[in-house]
Amino acid sequence: MIGQSNEGTEFWFAFMEHRDVRANSKVVMITSKYDTDCSLSIAGLGYSSNVRVVANQVQLITMPIDAEVIGSEVIQNLGIKVTSALPVSVYIHQYASFRSEAAAILPVTSLGKEYFTLSYHSVQQGNAHYPSQFIIVGTKENTIVNIHHSTTSIGGKKKSEVETIAINQGQVYQVQASEALGDISGANIEADKDVVVLCGAKWIEIPIGCGTRDNLIEMLAPLATWGRQFVSVPTSGSIYDKYRVIASEDNTTVSIENSKINKVSLNRGEIHEFDTSEPIFVLASKPIQIAQYLIGNRCSGLNPNGDPSMLILNSIEQTKDTVTLFNSSLQAITSNFINVIMRTVDVPTVLFDGVPIQSLPNITKIAANPKYSYITIRVQAGAHTIIAKGCGVIANVYGYGEAESYAYGGGANYRDINSNPIPLGSCVNTKGIFNTGLDTTRYHHLWTFYDNTKYKDSKLEKLFSSVGTFPITLTIKDVCLDEIDSFNRDYQVTIRQALEISPQYILCKGEDLVFSVSDIKDATYLWQGPDNFRSEEQSPIIKDIQLEMKGKYTVVGSYFDCPTLPSSTNVTVHSLPKVQIEGDTIFCEKTDIVRLKGGAGFISYLWSTSENSPSIEVNKSGVYRLNVRDSNQCENVTLLDLKSFCLPTIYTSNILILNENSNNLNNRFHPIIEDVISSITKIFDRWGNLIFQTKDNTEAWNGSVNGTLVNEGVYIFHIDYTFKDVHQNIVSSTKTGNITLLK
Repeated sequence: MIGQSNEGTEFWFAFMEHRDVRANSKVVMITSKYDTDCSLSIAGLGYSSNVRVVANQVQLITMPIDAEVIGSEVIQNLGIKVTSALPVSVYIHQYASFRSEAAAILPVTSLGKEYFTLSYHSVQQGNAHYPSQFIIVGTKENTIVNIHHSTTSIGGKKKSEVETIAINQGQVYQVQASEALGDISGANIEADKDVVVLCGAKWIEIPIGCGTRDNLIEMLAPLATWGRQFVSVPTSGSIYDKYRVIASEDNTTVSIENSKINKVSLNRGEIHEFDTSEPIFVLASKPIQIAQYLIGNRCSGLNPNGDPSMLILNSIEQTKDTVTLFNSSLQAITSNFINVIMRTVDVPTVLFDGVPIQSLPNITKIAANPKYSYITIRVQAGAHTIIAKGCGVIANVYGYGEAESYAYGGGANYRDINSNPIPLGSCVNTKGIFNTGLDTTRYHHLWTFYDNTKYKDSKLEKLFSSVGTFPITLTIKDVCLDEIDSFNRDYQVTIRQALEISPQYILCKGEDLVFSVSDIKDATYLWQGPDNFRSEEQSPIIKDIQLEMKGKYTVVGSYFDCPTLPSSTNVTVHSLPKVQIEGDTIFCEKTDIVRLKGGAGFISYLWSTSENSPSIEVNKSGVYRLNVRDSNQCENVTLLDLKSFCLPTIYTSNILILNENSNNLNNRFHPIIEDVISSITKIFDRWGNLIFQTKDNTEAWNGSVNGTLVNEGVYIFHIDYTFKDVHQNIVSSTKTGNITLLK
């Protein structure tokens, strides 16, 4: 139950698909109470930026155009990370002409493992589909996420289908509804590590049929931070606002109170939608989540200003004493507002930008519950700070422009108020640590231990000297809400031995190392090793292991906060054998045989020809593969591309006999020309006159000119030819010689 807020030093988020794909602006807005340095990065885009944030001012950083996540059910490396030296608040604004929305981003300390989605219906315009959507962002490696779908998705997932994905830090997974009025609201997301979930829509109309549309984006609070009491007030000037309530447990009774009381019963994941123009007080029997929607300007009475927008309400159980907010002027926003909700008795203690809030006009009590009051303040764009000395405040931020709007819930704590704060257990003869993380001014504690000892501290230590089960009771009174919560747990005190692990792992470079240990069910693990290796997996995998990863690895299992003794194993990583095929790489396939040698010192050889000797003889060109294994049982592979290259060959006779008794071999002059690109054969008489010419290698000279046999004597031939050399260059050459013609 340690208190968290929207301030932190590490944030993860992503920008969902916008109506104007790749044609919208994506701005990160960072503000702080301190001068501090911040860095932003998107690993998948190779993007990084460092900025200096000046105290109480706002730093705007425009993200790359490709930072927008496009498509449904595809893992992409588009998570955006923000880190800072000192605590900051982070907001995002995504906009194009007449399509604008903003959201507050929660730090990693305020995240959780389970969420329910809230958005609104998709829009269909002709053949164009603008889906309701959500996006999951991983904050840690090897995160397993189960998605219980609430509607048919573009990727073909059906309502109630459970999909399991694995994502790493910085990876994102966007899901879009496929049907014309499909709505991703009510999807349950469960992860084994903390994740970010943002909900919204590409382009949407609220209510359906209103006709004016906008994109939606809002970061969800984890289920563990949901509350049971909410106060919400109207947005400035609008005829009414729309609301949606979702339940976390079956048989949840929700009482919605304004000038009348409306009670509804919801089961886990069920949604109730309603409209109101009045401030409301909502009381639920079990934790719920509520979204408030700004409606389209054609229906709100603000026309031409305003458009659909969405904010997640924070429960009054999560009030915060100091709130830093940001109002945006981006994309033609001209009117900015902050709704502040506080206890009526605390009004004199609240400062807004250093001014007592009670000095501002129109502070109004909530008629349904006068214990609370609210004020709507029109503000200038920029950062605003609210300080409350009493029980704190809840604040919501929004703004209008012509056919523009944005809204987000800001200014709240995000404590885990739905989990049992009593730890599971500890080790014998060690001190168990008990800590709710709550301040003792607002929260009064009473711990009652098995031996009837009682403590009123929020944090204490207690030694357990024997193994066993020890019942503990904790009551916490919330002075601000005048409520008491009681918690019970059978505290387990155990003694732990070292885990069993293989004493040694021997691998070859590039192989995958899979560790394996087993402990008590529900135990947690911590592995540490060389090259800054750290993992909380039971059986972590090191893919493509390298030489620098060899050495000693240790693992500790923890159960009921009781760790085992460290176990260790030694990992040996051998280099791969160095293999190279020796031999000619170019030969004439028609005439030559090549010997390829695989080198010495290996215990086995396997060629792509299926031979297993150190060397082979081949007479065909092609790619030859050799796999070798050394004495460490490590294998390596090499390839040799053996190319065939034959120099041109030209065969000619030097005697031509022309009579009836001459055989067919000598009564024609027919050179044999091979391995050339082109050739021209020419024959000259003794005086240099050209008497025959051909480019056709199949054409022979029969000793005649124009049908008349020539005289006996010596004739000269020239064969001009071109060919490609070993480097694929075109080369020209000539072969000359004499022909003796006899009759």
